[in-house]
Amino acid sequence: MSDAPADDINFLTVEAVLVLHQLQLERFGGSAGLRDRGLLESAVAQPQASFGGAYAHEGWFAMAAARS
Repeated sequence: MSDAPADDINFLTVEAVLVLHQLQLERFGGSAGLRDRGLLESAVAQPQASFGGAYAHEGWFAMAAARS
């Protein structure tokens, strides 16, 4: 599978992650709330990291793994 050009990548936002979390809570239950918004913001930003105009993580799989 080849990677799409950078223009085709739609990264998740913090707000989208919070909405997805709320939907999962409604469906499956669990604890609501957010312990540290800064950590969430850091995790969401990680796949978008770049240096010199190139992404720090090469390819979609590496970008996805950077979130974990």
